Amino acid sequence: MHNGSIHIWPRGAFFLMALANLDGSFTGTIYARNGLNDEDRAADVTFPSITKDEAAARAFLSKYFPDAQLGPNAAAELISNPQSKLGSVRCNTHTAVVSGVPYLLVGDAAHAIVPFFGQGCNCGFEDCVVLDEHLQDKSRPLAAAFRGYSAQRLADTNAIADMALDNFVEMMSRVADPKFLVRKAVETAIMRELPQKYRSRYTLVMYSYNPYSKCLKAGQYAACLLEDLVAHCGISSVDE
Repeated sequence: MHNGSIHIWPRGAFFLMALANLDGSFTGTIYARNGLNDEDRAADVTFPSITKDEAAARAFLSKYFPDAQLGPNAAAELISNPQSKLGSVRCNTHTAVVSGVPYLLVGDAAHAIVPFFGQGCNCGFEDCVVLDEHLQDKSRPLAAAFRGYSAQRLADTNAIADMALDNFVEMMSRVADPKFLVRKAVETAIMRELPQKYRSRYTLVMYSYNPYSKCLKAGQYAACLLEDLVAHCGISSVDE
């Protein structure tokens, strides 16, 4: 496998992701909706059932990921490595005054997000930039600066949280949908031919200073545009 790429095996209610290590090996992680709990019957597996013993783990990996280049110890590692939960943090405000003292939450304390857009750390850095802008007026009360910061950041931190969750769904299921792949191919062609006129949501987030909320809205508009374009032009395969 190419060690400069993210490798994903989508399976509907869960997916396997492999990321390269510095030594050229790969670390694989299985991400699942609701942790594949018993009530999640979209997939005929649960974490308790696939990790009860090596035979069950091996059967699961062989059935769902026969095309992944798994190591000889994959089943044992699936059982021995810990299971963890991912989640998001959202606040109605990032600031409060307690006993006359203004307090402010930044970073993960205010807006932790799932890792599927790769923006957790960047979002925290952006907090610092925006906060610094609100602290430039030295005559402004600190509580007022915090309120201004919070009012500005809420829409953007909620937007990147939404986009990160949407990317989870994309990795888990959409990338296996031929219609989705057609839309992505059309989008790539448009960006190649009109680089100054069109950029994907991913590109806007990663390579621009546009606020997350603006990137989210642009991505929603682009998704509708691409869907209409593919439908009206009768494009049904990536080759077309």
